[in-house]
Amino acid sequence: MPNSDKQEQGPGVVPGQMKGIEDYVGLLVKFIARCKRPRQLLRSAIESLRQRSRALASYIASFRDPRLKTVPRHMVARSTFSRMTVIFLAMIVPAWLLEVVDPFGLSGVVDGHSQKIVQQVAAPFYPAAGQPRVAVVLIDESALASRGESWPPRYLYYEEVVRRVAKQRPAAIFLDVLLEDHRTYDTSLSLAQKALAETLDETGVPLYLAVLDDGRRNLFASVPGTQLAMAGWSGYGADYPLMVDRAHWFGTTPSGAVGQCSSEGLPTAAFALYRHLCKSGAQEGCPSGPVYGEQGAFCAPLVVQWGYNTAPEIRSRDLLSKSQCAAAETSSTSRLVDSARILWSSLLASFDQDAEALSRQTCPYTVTIREEDLGTPRARDVLKDRVVLIGTSLAGIHDLVASPVHGALPGVYLHAMALDNLLLWDDQYFARAEGTSVLLVLGLLLAWVSAALIQANPARLDFLLHAFAAALVLGVSAFSYLVLHRPPLDWLGLLLIFELARRILKASDTGRVPTNTLRKIA
Repeated sequence: MPNSDKQEQGPGVVPGQMKGIEDYVGLLVKFIARCKRPRQLLRSAIESLRQRSRALASYIASFRDPRLKTVPRHMVARSTFSRMTVIFLAMIVPAWLLEVVDPFGLSGVVDGHSQKIVQQVAAPFYPAAGQPRVAVVLIDESALASRGESWPPRYLYYEEVVRRVAKQRPAAIFLDVLLEDHRTYDTSLSLAQKALAETLDETGVPLYLAVLDDGRRNLFASVPGTQLAMAGWSGYGADYPLMVDRAHWFGTTPSGAVGQCSSEGLPTAAFALYRHLCKSGAQEGCPSGPVYGEQGAFCAPLVVQWGYNTAPEIRSRDLLSKSQCAAAETSSTSRLVDSARILWSSLLASFDQDAEALSRQTCPYTVTIREEDLGTPRARDVLKDRVVLIGTSLAGIHDLVASPVHGALPGVYLHAMALDNLLLWDDQYFARAEGTSVLLVLGLLLAWVSAALIQANPARLDFLLHAFAAALVLGVSAFSYLVLHRPPLDWLGLLLIFELARRILKASDTGRVPTNTLRKIA
């Protein structure tokens, strides 16, 4: 070992042994002593910079190792296939155990986080083709107060809201409020039913009512011109089903397979509104099945993709100014910046709990009008030819959904975003698929190339193994997400499993003591 290296070590330090705090204190004392001699400090800094430059140049040059050219030859060698089997088993067994056992729910959490990061990063590039066709009308505390109402309002209030929306000639209306309990002290029910029937007959706008079952208890279900749509369900996790049968009613214990077509059941809000647009000819590219009431290619639940960039009407008409909502720019540069900022905040989430919260979009993606603004100049003609979803944003009503882009949002936005997905992709929407075969092929390919690299044993082997694993896993995930419209693979979990397998195999190799070394020791 050179003398210069020996001089940097503290007294009594054995090469390769971990240093103690006194050794670092000694180095700090030497550094302070050098600071008193500026010329020596400058020479040391320049020399250190040169050493680092030479080390970087040597590091880059090491990737031109001629042993890399032997990788194709090793890929067809019999010994490579033997090692490939070992690597594959070292990866697939932990993956299988995590999938089946799922200790402490870690596998599900990592999988969900992998998908969440991809959705957040991709959200700024979500196409805005369906944005001009969907709108939300929100009922909040200030809207009720301005009308002299409290929660729950009179039945006649709902008719008034529907009438004010219908006057703007929307394509359809969905009332995301459960109207099941008959309050005897409210005598406006019969008057509201009669007025609602007259409004729908006069305007010809279809009204879909939110239900959680067959809708027999809905107080407005008997009004001509109304139809029912499911607003809640059980057994689908974070996915959005398009048809819900009795086995998956809200509050029931789910039974039966998810994703199987059933002739029974009611359509969910987004699918019912989408089918209406298909029947009316307002939506192009609809498969023939949904027009005639068949589910067909819409069996699988939808994995909702959330948009990031707000509609231009929010900014130009100042629709949400009273809620202090600032709309984002939608240029290509700003989308790249937003995507990079979201990715960076995801990386720092464990260090800064507020980093991820600050990267969230404060504005909803869907055009939103507060109920009290209906009829004002700022909301004039905004709802024309749009599908309008009427929902609530009330502190005492816990109708909230978790958006990876926005955080907590009123539940009506989930239906609005699911409808936007259907308008954008029709039957090619994002849905889950059985990924076992994909994972097996991916694992075999990863083990095969890794075994060939290990056989070639080029310089920077660890870096090459990590780079290839990351490129392959992320590439397959991107292809699945962008081309096949499937949720991305659990890329975080796959990379962790690969690293675990690599470390186990490396430890088993380094743990073996060569025979000649044993002889020398003896």
